[in-house]
Amino acid sequence: MVLYEVENAFVFYERQYDLITFKWVGKVSDEEYKTAVTLAYEKTEEFGVTRWLTDSRFGVVASKEAQEWIITDFVPNYLNKTTLRRVAYVVAGDYNRKEYVNRLKSIFKYYQIE
Repeated sequence: MVLYEVENAFVFYERQYDLITFKWVGKVSDEEYKTAVTLAYEKTEEFGVTRWLTDSRFGVVASKEAQEWIITDFVPNYLNKTTLRRVAYVVAGDYNRKEYVNRLKSIFKYYQIE
Protein backbone atom coordinates (compact mmCIF):
# COMPACT_ATOMS: atom_id res chain seq x y z
CA MET A 1 0.00 0.00 0.00
CA VAL A 2 1.39 3.40 -0.98
CA LEU A 3 1.25 5.75 2.00
CA TYR A 4 2.97 8.78 0.51
CA GLU A 5 4.30 9.74 -2.89
CA VAL A 6 5.94 12.87 -4.23
CA GLU A 7 8.36 13.33 -7.09
CA ASN A 8 11.43 11.87 -5.35
CA ALA A 9 10.05 10.02 -2.35
CA PHE A 10 7.80 7.04 -1.74
CA VAL A 11 6.59 5.46 1.48
CA PHE A 12 5.00 2.01 1.38
CA TYR A 13 3.34 -0.21 3.97
CA GLU A 14 3.75 -3.95 3.42
CA ARG A 15 1.47 -5.76 5.84
CA GLN A 16 2.77 -9.25 5.02
CA TYR A 17 6.26 -8.17 6.14
CA ASP A 18 5.14 -5.86 8.98
CA LEU A 19 7.24 -3.21 7.24
CA ILE A 20 7.20 0.44 6.23
CA THR A 21 9.63 1.20 3.40
CA PHE A 22 11.00 4.61 2.44
CA LYS A 23 12.46 5.01 -1.04
CA TRP A 24 14.29 8.25 -1.69
CA VAL A 25 15.28 8.79 -5.33
CA GLY A 26 16.30 12.43 -5.35
CA LYS A 27 16.09 15.70 -3.49
CA VAL A 28 13.00 16.45 -1.41
CA SER A 29 12.11 19.54 0.55
CA ASP A 30 12.25 19.55 4.34
CA GLU A 31 8.45 19.75 4.37
CA GLU A 32 8.14 16.66 2.15
CA TYR A 33 10.72 14.80 4.22
CA LYS A 34 8.97 15.60 7.51
CA THR A 35 5.57 14.75 6.05
CA ALA A 36 6.80 11.33 4.89
CA VAL A 37 8.44 10.51 8.21
CA THR A 38 5.50 11.78 10.27
CA LEU A 39 3.02 9.79 8.21
CA ALA A 40 5.14 6.66 8.61
CA TYR A 41 5.15 7.25 12.36
CA GLU A 42 1.35 7.58 12.41
CA LYS A 43 0.94 4.35 10.43
CA THR A 44 3.47 2.60 12.68
CA GLU A 45 1.26 3.51 15.62
CA GLU A 46 -1.96 2.58 13.81
CA PHE A 47 -0.80 -0.80 12.49
CA GLY A 48 1.73 -1.74 15.21
CA VAL A 49 4.55 -1.93 12.65
CA THR A 50 7.86 -3.29 13.97
CA ARG A 51 10.19 -2.68 10.97
CA TRP A 52 11.28 0.23 8.84
CA LEU A 53 13.50 0.03 5.75
CA THR A 54 15.04 3.12 4.19
CA ASP A 55 16.56 2.95 0.73
CA SER A 56 18.51 6.14 0.12
CA ARG A 57 21.00 4.86 -2.45
CA PHE A 58 19.64 7.27 -5.03
CA GLY A 59 18.26 9.99 -2.78
CA VAL A 60 19.94 12.79 -0.93
CA VAL A 61 20.47 13.15 2.77
CA ALA A 62 17.96 15.41 4.46
CA SER A 63 19.05 18.97 5.13
CA LYS A 64 20.98 19.62 8.33
CA GLU A 65 17.85 21.17 9.84
CA ALA A 66 15.73 18.10 9.05
CA GLN A 67 18.47 15.81 10.36
CA GLU A 68 18.56 17.73 13.64
CA TRP A 69 14.76 17.53 13.90
CA ILE A 70 14.93 13.74 13.48
CA ILE A 71 17.75 13.34 16.00
CA THR A 72 16.71 15.83 18.68
CA ASP A 73 12.92 15.71 18.48
CA PHE A 74 11.36 13.01 16.36
CA VAL A 75 13.21 9.86 17.45
CA PRO A 76 13.41 10.60 21.19
CA ASN A 77 9.92 12.06 21.58
CA TYR A 78 7.93 9.98 19.12
CA LEU A 79 9.63 7.03 17.46
CA ASN A 80 11.19 5.61 20.63
CA LYS A 81 7.65 5.22 22.01
CA THR A 82 6.31 3.02 19.19
CA THR A 83 6.25 -0.71 18.49
CA LEU A 84 9.13 -0.25 16.02
CA ARG A 85 12.06 -2.59 16.77
CA ARG A 86 14.15 -2.92 13.62
CA VAL A 87 15.41 -0.22 11.33
CA ALA A 88 17.48 -0.94 8.21
CA TYR A 89 19.21 1.60 5.99
CA VAL A 90 20.54 1.04 2.50
CA VAL A 91 22.92 3.86 1.68
CA ALA A 92 25.32 4.68 -1.13
CA GLY A 93 29.00 5.26 -0.58
CA ASP A 94 28.36 8.91 0.22
CA TYR A 95 30.13 9.89 3.44
CA ASN A 96 27.39 12.32 4.54
CA ARG A 97 24.69 9.65 4.33
CA LYS A 98 26.77 7.15 6.26
CA GLU A 99 27.58 9.75 8.90
CA TYR A 100 23.88 10.57 9.30
CA VAL A 101 23.01 6.87 9.74
CA ASN A 102 25.78 6.56 12.34
CA ARG A 103 24.32 9.52 14.24
CA LEU A 104 20.90 7.89 14.14
CA LYS A 105 22.31 4.64 15.49
CA SER A 106 23.57 6.47 18.55
CA ILE A 107 20.11 7.72 19.58
CA PHE A 108 17.86 4.73 18.92
CA LYS A 109 17.20 3.17 22.31
CA TYR A 110 15.40 -0.05 21.53
CA TYR A 111 16.19 -0.86 17.95
CA GLN A 112 18.31 -3.23 16.02
CA ILE A 113 19.95 -1.07 13.38
CA GLU A 114 21.34 -2.76 10.29
